[in-house]
Amino acid sequence: MGRHESWAHKFFFCEFLNLLVVVATLFFTNWFLGGEFFTYGVNMLEVVGLDPENRTDPMSYIFPKMAKCVFRSFGASGTIQVRDVMCLIATNIINEKIYIFLWVWLVLLTSVTSLWLVFRLLTVSIPFFRHFLLKLHTNEKARIHVSRVMEHCSLSEWFLLLSLAQNMETSVFSEFLTRFATELTASPDTKPINNSKEEF
Repeated sequence: MGRHESWAHKFFFCEFLNLLVVVATLFFTNWFLGGEFFTYGVNMLEVVGLDPENRTDPMSYIFPKMAKCVFRSFGASGTIQVRDVMCLIATNIINEKIYIFLWVWLVLLTSVTSLWLVFRLLTVSIPFFRHFLLKLHTNEKARIHVSRVMEHCSLSEWFLLLSLAQNMETSVFSEFLTRFATELTASPDTKPINNSKEEF
């Protein structure tokens, strides 16, 4: 007891860094593509139903498919002939598909990570919610001991118990929690913690 504050706080901080990395990737990619990446997926959805001959690709001027090329070749007399022709840039056709996938993936990842951080903030700020989550991982007999355990556990100690519960069978964890609650009650060194005043 009382030895888990550091790793739990570092774990929560790393979860925040997950969102920071995704958002930074979005902004960097948007800067790299000249400010067109944020609305790329939305713009693509707007033109996907239009006639291919009349629609304009939102990324056509960043990843142009056609460009003017200069060809130099030897003529019949041996002199170099210079010709301007239109060339198809096949690589940019692939680039467009890659970046639409990246847009969908990064937006999805940002949304899921943001929702997870909201969930984490709820667990940090609401003791009743932590109590409820721990109860979900116990059977009917062990649920009466959850309140007793929560009286003695800090936020980080609750997080350790929840991590154990997520990686153990419900029956095994319930037996462990029952034994743990009995030892907490019998030990004179454990003091109840007021979860409502606990600060992260």
